[in-house]
Amino acid sequence: MPSDKYSDVADLQAFHGFLTQGMAYVKYGYVEKPQQITVLSDFLTGIAYTFYTREVSMHPKGWTLDKFFTQLFNYCFPVDFHNKQRRRLEQCQQGNRSACDYITDLTELFTMVRSYSKKKHVVKLFNNLCPSIQKGLYVAKLHLETSHWKRVASEAKYIEMAENIDLKIPSSSSHNGNGGGSGSSHGNSHGGNCNNRGYCCNGNDHCDRGHWSGNQSPQ
Repeated sequence: MPSDKYSDVADLQAFHGFLTQGMAYVKYGYVEKPQQITVLSDFLTGIAYTFYTREVSMHPKGWTLDKFFTQLFNYCFPVDFHNKQRRRLEQCQQGNRSACDYITDLTELFTMVRSYSKKKHVVKLFNNLCPSIQKGLYVAKLHLETSHWKRVASEAKYIEMAENIDLKIPSSSSHNGNGGGSGSSHGNSHGGNCNNRGYCCNGNDHCDRGHWSGNQSPQ
């Protein structure tokens, strides 16, 4: 069942969480179609529940799950929300973020802006990764016109992990026993490697904030 009740928050992640958990609940709970929306209404509060009582409960016939979630979204989110997301998508690029963060952000935006074809998804992803990762993709014989999203996204994360490996030559002090075993100044508690953008990746393709102490550009 949905872990949290959905109210009236114009929060894409909260709405998407309610949608995916709600769909799974009625599917794997074997809830009969005529009762599905009624069951999900128990997980609505605030304006979202007002939408159900005013628009759905009074005229239950003809309401499918797809129609319910679409109209619920339109009721709770601003009219110009999609247009704002479209502008965000057009401006979205990796910049100083990790490849993980960029890919996650891009994926979320594509769920809202559905006018892009699958090919355009890959072109957008490829062209807005940082230049060193784009170069690595070409070395891996991937091309924005022919490669699939999954392969490009996965390869980009591995390329970034490879870039993060610290190849610094040990200082002379470590050979003299002074400070030996102290590790690189770029080490981190996650057991991964930090790049000059302040992010760390480990072997499970998970990226998070590093503990880099240099000048870090804001997101």
